[in-house]
This record gives sequence, structure tokens and C-alpha cells, in this order.
Amino acid sequence: MKEITSKSELIRHCIVNTFLPTYHTCCNSHKLTQDIFYESVFRNYISKSIYQSNDAFSDEHGNTDDHYLSPRLMIAALITLRKDILFDPVEFANIFNLCSETIRITKHQNNLVKYKTEKNKKSVKKLTIEKYDGFGPWWDDTTNCFDEFPLKNKVPDFFTEYEKTLLI
Repeated sequence: MKEITSKSELIRHCIVNTFLPTYHTCCNSHKLTQDIFYESVFRNYISKSIYQSNDAFSDEHGNTDDHYLSPRLMIAALITLRKDILFDPVEFANIFNLCSETIRITKHQNNLVKYKTEKNKKSVKKLTIEKYDGFGPWWDDTTNCFDEFPLKNKVPDFFTEYEKTLLI
């Protein structure tokens, strides 16, 4: 058997071989898949956030580095709409690393954009491509200013399609 040499490949292997067969029929498998993917992404620290909301730029206290692409929603979107990516180590690694990117926002802003789970059903108030625009202007680490959320073009179309099924 080939040695697993990356975090993304290890989690991909685990999901495909352990959890995927029962993902849609076992609530424990469903939850564990999302939790393990989230934890793996969270531990895959890439670098400091280069983008920050106006409030986070103005105030260094009470800020947090937020994964703007929710890892739990991303793995659910992959399994629901793009299962083929789970079987492609390179594409899966790209998504894994994309989910590892963070932005700096205030803790209050973070609470405003979180998805909700009620009775095992997830919901979102706004799509990721829209929900951060209200926190602008956005700043990068060289103080360039952006009116809209500067990473919205990196949000995969299938993720937006999945989020549309969760809109309330």
C-alpha cells in the first residue's frame, strides 16, 4: 500500500474508506465526517490571514481568524454534489487547502455569519459569496482597500449551489 504523505490525503483516505459508505444512512458517520474534516482543516495552519474586515482592521482586540469557507459545509457539499473530488487526491488537496484559508474578523462578526444547526438540519442566512460584503471595506496586509469581500471569487460554484439548499 502506498504511504500517505500529506494531511489532506490522510483525511481523504479516511473519509472515502471509512465514512463515505454510511454517510447518508448513519447520523454518527455523517457528523464524524464533518467533525474530522473540520478538525483536520483547523489544524492545517497555512499562514496568517492577509485580509481583514474594516472593524478588525480598526480594532486589534476581540478579533478572530475565521475559515470563510466552512469546512463542515464544504465536506457536506463535496459528498452531496461533487463526490468525484473525493476520489481525486490533487483536487481534494486543493479544496482542503482552500478551506484552510482564513480571514480576520471580529468575534461579533464571526457569530453573525455562522451557519445554524437545529434538529440535525443546517441553515444559512446568506451565501458565503454575499455574507462578508457587509463587513467592508476590506483591507489586506499592505493596507490596500477592497469594497467587496476580496475572496468571493475563490468560493467554488458547487459550494454556493449547496448553500442555496440551506438558505432560510
